Amino acid sequence: APIYVGYANLAAAKFSKNLISQQDAVLAQEKYLKEAQQLEHDYSEGARINSLLRELYRKNGMITKGILVAEDYGKNGPSVSTYLRDRKDDAVAYAANLKASLGSNESVATLKYIVGQKPQNFELRNMYADALMENNQYKEAIETINEAQRILAASGNARLDYTLRIAEANYLSGNTANNLIPELIKGNAKLRDNEKLRLIRLLANTNQLEQARKNFSEIKPITEAFYMADYDYTNGLLTEKEGNKTVAIALYKKAIDANPYLFKAYNSLIASYTSNGQTKEADELKSKLSSLKTAL
Repeated sequence: APIYVGYANLAAAKFSKNLISQQDAVLAQEKYLKEAQQLEHDYSEGARINSLLRELYRKNGMITKGILVAEDYGKNGPSVSTYLRDRKDDAVAYAANLKASLGSNESVATLKYIVGQKPQNFELRNMYADALMENNQYKEAIETINEAQRILAASGNARLDYTLRIAEANYLSGNTANNLIPELIKGNAKLRDNEKLRLIRLLANTNQLEQARKNFSEIKPITEAFYMADYDYTNGLLTEKEGNKTVAIALYKKAIDANPYLFKAYNSLIASYTSNGQTKEADELKSKLSSLKTAL
């Protein structure tokens, strides 16, 4: 099994050096990780391989496959130790987080239960807050983040990614006078790249376009479809706010090509088509989006 994991890593390295295509790299990694999973008898290593496989799918915009792999481990993975039970919970939370991004209401209850069992797991708290926001439960999202943030702030360890989610939920709930944004701009370097993109969208939506563009110019694209979809979508949103709808439409299309399950990009593109009077294109996209949601 370790040899096959090594082969998967080699395929990833070849792609990073432009020696093979992304499609060939993904197919090779998928093949080798599945073979490793079948051969591995060490439970801890099996959990790690499952994590590698679902991350491969997520990073390459293969969201439904990532959900299925995570759910399978959550249901059928071994639970003979506390460590392995935790890995099963991680897999369940991972699947719920991805499903929440697709609009699943059930995921909110799943993540709420896991957070209740592990209140000190602060990454799980982020997942739960994100799921709540995806389901328009902004007040509840702020409450769960504030609950953890108070504990951390008392020891001088308040998290900026928590502040970002509170600010985002405030905006989405209609509070445009967001006094947390200056703190986020100042601490931007501490955020992970995907969170920096979230901040840029928040800045764009609150009409701080110059600051948003400055922040965006400091982020470099990477060779992961899931990330690049978010990157292009963010650029599209900002570009549209800046007044260039034609370029924004092209960027929304790029985002959807990279991650066909980035539903917010569909919604933005449909809105752009509609405002342009491109009824046919808007209707076709609505039909595609409806079919994707029905197939989930």
